[in-house]
Amino acid sequence: MELVAAQLQEAVCRGDTERMHVEVTHFMNSTVTAEQLFDLLKLQTNNGTTFLHQAAYKGQTELMTIVNSTMNDEQWYNLLKISTHKGGTPLHYAVYSGQTATAEQWNDLLEISANYGETPLHRAACFGHIEMIEHFCNTVTAKQWYHLLNMGTCVLRCTGVMFLVFSIAFSFFMK
Repeated sequence: MELVAAQLQEAVCRGDTERMHVEVTHFMNSTVTAEQLFDLLKLQTNNGTTFLHQAAYKGQTELMTIVNSTMNDEQWYNLLKISTHKGGTPLHYAVYSGQTATAEQWNDLLEISANYGETPLHRAACFGHIEMIEHFCNTVTAKQWYHLLNMGTCVLRCTGVMFLVFSIAFSFFMK
C-alpha cells in the first residue's frame, strides 16, 4: 500500500490526472477496503492538496464518481472538506479552474470559506466564471444567496465583480 500511496502522491504533486486514474483504478481493483482507500486519498502534499483537489482542478468528474461509489457519504464528505494550507477545498479548486461540471456536484459545500474568507461563489465571481455563478443562482434560495455573498472579506476585494454577480442574481430571481 505504501508504494501505491507514494505513486499516487507523486501523480497528485505533478497534477498528472492520467497517472492518478491509473493508480486509483489499480488500487481499487485490488482487495482493499473503503477505509484503506479513504486513508490513501486523504494524504496531502506539502501545500495541502489531495487527490481530490487535483482531480477537481482538472475536471476529472468520471474519476471522482468512481472513487465516490466506493465510499460511504461521510467519508466522501470528509474528503471534500479537506483544505489546503490556504483553506482551499476541492470545490474551490474546481471553481478556480472553471470546471463547472465538477463544481455543480458539490452545491452543499458552498458555505465553506478559505483562509481569506472567500467561498466558492466569491472565487467564481473573482475569476469571472459566469456560467458557474448562474448555476449557483439556480440552486440556492435568495436567503442562502444573500448569506453566501456576505461571508468573509472577499466581497470587499471584488466589489466590481460582485456588482456583476448581483445583476445576474437579480435577473434570475426576478424571473
